[in-house]
Amino acid sequence: MAAWLPAAAQPATDKWEERRAAEKGKSPYAHRVIEYKPAPGQFINVAHIGTPEAAESITGGIDGFVSLGGFGGYIILGFDHTVWNDPDNPFGVDFTVVGNAFDNSSEPGVVMVMADTNGNGIPDDSQWYELNGSRHHAPATLHRYEMTYANPHQAAHVTWTDNHGQSGELKNIPQHPQEYYPTSQNFPDYPQETVTFIGTRIAMNIDSSHYIMIRPQEYGYADNLPFYASPFPYTPDNPATVGVLEGNGGDAFDISWATDENGQPVQLEGIDFIRIYTGVNVNASVLGEVSTEIRGVIDVSPDDIPGITSAGASQSIVAIEAYPNPADAYITFRTALPMEQLEIYNTAGQLKLDCAPAASLLCVSVADYSPGIYLARIKTARQWKVCKFVVR
Repeated sequence: MAAWLPAAAQPATDKWEERRAAEKGKSPYAHRVIEYKPAPGQFINVAHIGTPEAAESITGGIDGFVSLGGFGGYIILGFDHTVWNDPDNPFGVDFTVVGNAFDNSSEPGVVMVMADTNGNGIPDDSQWYELNGSRHHAPATLHRYEMTYANPHQAAHVTWTDNHGQSGELKNIPQHPQEYYPTSQNFPDYPQETVTFIGTRIAMNIDSSHYIMIRPQEYGYADNLPFYASPFPYTPDNPATVGVLEGNGGDAFDISWATDENGQPVQLEGIDFIRIYTGVNVNASVLGEVSTEIRGVIDVSPDDIPGITSAGASQSIVAIEAYPNPADAYITFRTALPMEQLEIYNTAGQLKLDCAPAASLLCVSVADYSPGIYLARIKTARQWKVCKFVVR
């Protein structure tokens, strides 16, 4: 297990009480999109998932949904207040990111932060600092990794090259036959011949021996761990207890993990902007490329006292298994507690199934579903969870 170091102890002073008081009445969610620049991907140019309108949907809450595409695709978000590196935050966690991960389906995104030191509301006066996740120092991790995509100007595979002498294709899969390179119609300012992204690329562990399983990283990445939608204020997990989900109010991040472009730790009292980008370059067979997806970002405060213990977590959270994935004729959903409601949508947002199973195990026929990716929303114990599956 990778070592995890908690934030250095900081003496409590009146300034923290003043800052907490100033946050009263402010939204706990990221409230504006500053920039959305996805890489090519199977959901890009798809309404409600891979457009600027989809990016706007993740502000002000956690009910939206946006894809960042392949490696390097990113979104920059801002708050209506400073997110403080508060020493009294539970587990030292300063904010959480809610993605679309579920059991054995992780699509990790790297997270960076910046402070608004000149106060103009634009991330233009400082450098971005990367928050080191568990794979940051792994031998297979590539820093300053550079990938360039070429626009095929049609619905086709997107070729790429990198700064390590490698090349390949981001596959256009039958389930999503639209153009994967961001079009000028949807992204008027996007370069239309080639686009280059630079960042940290981590390695993935994909198990396809039975059905495709993309195992999560230990901590420190967006769209990495399942979101179990515990009641607001969405209690975060303790990043030190790797493999244990206490709350889980989203992937947890500590501003004290920040490092500069040379890998040196930096001390930030607070941040105003968050940048999330897809941190892998992986093809998951019939599932297409691994691409980070985001539903929202939440500021954690000292009032978010952990109310769910690890011992009681299995009795209160929504755990979901969906198998086989990909599915041919049937898919089975299994939950720890009885399902109160199950909804299935295609990527166009059309409702395919709405039922109240009142059971913990349900087999659903998908024989008449068109090949593609589907989203299942499952409610149990008054909590909602979303998982993704493929019909081939």
